[in-house]
Amino acid sequence: MGRIDGFKPLKSGKIHVRCPKCGRKVSNTPRAAYDPAEAMLIETHCPKCCGDDKESSVEYFASNGDYLEYNGKGYDRVAIAIN
Repeated sequence: MGRIDGFKPLKSGKIHVRCPKCGRKVSNTPRAAYDPAEAMLIETHCPKCCGDDKESSVEYFASNGDYLEYNGKGYDRVAIAIN
C-alpha cells in the first residue's frame, strides 16, 4: 500500500478521508464495496463543515494524486466515517 503525506500508512481494505474545508483527516477508514479499488483518499466535507447537508460532494484520489471519477454512492458512509 502507498503512503499519503499527513496520514498513517494505508492498511489493506482501508481508505483515508480528508475534509477539504477544515483539513480534518481520518486514516484507515473501512473501504466500501463501491469505492474504486485504486483510490487511496476520499475528500468530502466533515459533519461540522457540511452542516445539515448530508449529501456533501465526494472525490476520490489515487496514490499519485490523480482524481478518480466518483460513481454516485456512499454519502452517508463517508459522513459517518469522519464523524
